[in-house]
Amino acid sequence: MRTKEKIRRTFREVPDALAEWLEIAIGGIGEQTMYKAVEKSGSEAARQVLRHLTDLPIKGANCATTEQFVIGYLPRVGDGGDAMAPWEKLLAEAFELAMIDLQEKPELTPAFAERMSKLIRDASEFAAVRLVAWGASEI
Repeated sequence: MRTKEKIRRTFREVPDALAEWLEIAIGGIGEQTMYKAVEKSGSEAARQVLRHLTDLPIKGANCATTEQFVIGYLPRVGDGGDAMAPWEKLLAEAFELAMIDLQEKPELTPAFAERMSKLIRDASEFAAVRLVAWGASEI
């Protein structure tokens, strides 16, 4: 599955602000486009990525828990341990981006745009195969 397909599988039916960023993550971004996209929808899209990734295991894959989505089963004891680390890292990055006030710190625009695109690609790489495994998110 190509990156474009993984992104579309992972981020189906998203609000417009996030949909614009999916296209940026798929096709890259020029400097002018970057500044316009960040100004127009950067902060809102970051919050939408956070919400989407947080909800994806239960709403997108119909799993009982995030652990079931990530590791493929419900652990009898504990919380999935080290197997959860990659997913938690993605959620931490989404949360960090959602907390950035781009109006207050416009100098963060280039780094924000790169981090946001990378997060979308990395989250799709991780989640798309799990969505397929759970029989969810047909495109």
